Amino acid sequence: MILCRSVAALFFSRNAAAFPHPPDSERADKLRSMNGKRRLDPTLEYYETHAEAYAAATIQVSMAQYAGRFASSLPEASPILDLGCGSGRDLRELARLGLRVFGLDLSSSLAARAARYSMSPVVVGDMRALPFRARVFRGLWASASLLHIPRREISKALAECRRVLAPEGIFFASMKSGVGEGADFDGRWFSYMSEREWSQLLINAGFTLVSIEDNSDHNESPRTGWITSFARLDSWTEQGYP
Repeated sequence: MILCRSVAALFFSRNAAAFPHPPDSERADKLRSMNGKRRLDPTLEYYETHAEAYAAATIQVSMAQYAGRFASSLPEASPILDLGCGSGRDLRELARLGLRVFGLDLSSSLAARAARYSMSPVVVGDMRALPFRARVFRGLWASASLLHIPRREISKALAECRRVLAPEGIFFASMKSGVGEGADFDGRWFSYMSEREWSQLLINAGFTLVSIEDNSDHNESPRTGWITSFARLDSWTEQGYP
């Protein structure tokens, strides 16, 4: 099962100051103290040791349809954070679409790879304890990343997403469609969602659901499809949350 890892304010960028705010040192110290004695979990270990192979396998997968919609929903040059940026594929595309992009990944190997490929600043960090101050990003992009978090901790990650997203900000996410959770043959942890369940998690976290789609073919394997969602953080909604 995936566990946290120290963020240690580790940047992969020629200009670390490019972030809208530097990583919150107090939050980074807290996360380090939480994780000093924890082992490297199998999900993280997989990405640390297979970063180049994973990047090669996913770099040509197109998210252009969703990236275009995401970018068109935001003012030009809006600061956005790619949560679990992986190979840097989406960072590069979103930058091409005129957004000011920043990446975060739990794997230092992937973070370094993403920074090289996208030429964008990337920080090593955990989605359950984001090393950023509140309301600094106009958009959040979480393509196939939140699905690696155990179900019992997804609400914590969504609360962190809400915290760092500015009012009226846009949040894109994709999750694996299915039921339950567990490790795959490579040891990676996956949490599967139904459309209804993912919708409710977003709403419970304080987001306004804009759209959601499940492209699963229910006649095939129940874990081959994807749920994609767009949500918004309304100003009036944000006032009701800590």
